[in-house]
Amino acid sequence: MSSLIPILKISTYIQIFLLLSRSIYMRKLLPVVLLLSLLFSSIAVSAQSGDMTSDLRVNDNGVYRIEVIAYKFNFSIIDLNNVDYLQNQGMSLQDARNQSTFYNVLHHLDYGRAIIINAKSGDVEHGLLIDELNVNFDLKPPQGNNTYGPELSRQSTLPTTDITVIAYCNIFCGVDHSSMYFEMQVGNGNSFDNSPIQAFGDWRIWTLFLAFAIATAAVIALAMAKPRFLLDEEEE
Repeated sequence: MSSLIPILKISTYIQIFLLLSRSIYMRKLLPVVLLLSLLFSSIAVSAQSGDMTSDLRVNDNGVYRIEVIAYKFNFSIIDLNNVDYLQNQGMSLQDARNQSTFYNVLHHLDYGRAIIINAKSGDVEHGLLIDELNVNFDLKPPQGNNTYGPELSRQSTLPTTDITVIAYCNIFCGVDHSSMYFEMQVGNGNSFDNSPIQAFGDWRIWTLFLAFAIATAAVIALAMAKPRFLLDEEEE
């Protein structure tokens, strides 16, 4: 049954195109507006209801485990459960860590799930502040020949509603200190509330806009070509 869904969607879009063509040619503007709105809404819902799988893997106890490494001027977030999983599949530790590393955002985290956060610095002194998770770390720099500074750890519980939690460095560490943060999207997230300007850089917004523009251009071109079914109606 699921294999028929894409075919049904295509069929629906074709019917909308034909109705739009007829409406434009007959100069009926209200149906044009309604049908374009329906088409855009359909595309938007399809895009939003895509892959909702969490970026993070849970362990046998149902807990997320991440390692956060602070560098000037970004955070590396490593999914420790996925590292363990890949190593059990025969992958080397370094390759497993590389394939389990995120930088800017963690998507679709489960509501109310426990999460263990281990954090450390890879160069200078940094902070890690996550208000919603009651995390406030002072990450000291490495000493001597150590690659990292002392590791701090805390177990917290994720919120139970759609929200984008912002984790950021709260100790000045250099000229690009203000850009040092990452997002943890719980459920569908809500990045627009946290960063209105950033919404304009969201690829999903531009994808929807492009799809809408292409659909509109195709409808107008189809109408101007005067398909056979429109000519037949005109002759009547």
